[in-house]
Amino acid sequence: MIQPGKFRYLVTIEKLDGNLDAAGQEIQNWVSHGQRYASIEPLNARELYTARQLFADVTTQMTMRYLAGVTPKMRISYSGRVWNIRSIINAENANRELQILVTEAV
Repeated sequence: MIQPGKFRYLVTIEKLDGNLDAAGQEIQNWVSHGQRYASIEPLNARELYTARQLFADVTTQMTMRYLAGVTPKMRISYSGRVWNIRSIINAENANRELQILVTEAV
């Protein structure tokens, strides 16, 4: 069951968009795919150990209401911070909640 009170951070899911400039050169910009309120939770030691078996640098889990089209090629931004998406879990395949494992971009 979704607990709306835990979703207190308004994050932006961004995707890379390529456009052509006047000279015909491709320019890539990050554009908004959508916004959702999310929880941002650092993984505890046990979860971090489990996550590192798949992704050595995953340190945070974000949970939010479902948004169609989110892929690992996207990123999430909040308050000047940016995270790269490593894994997306559609909880119970019900299209209600996404659990996203991320790493902070440097």
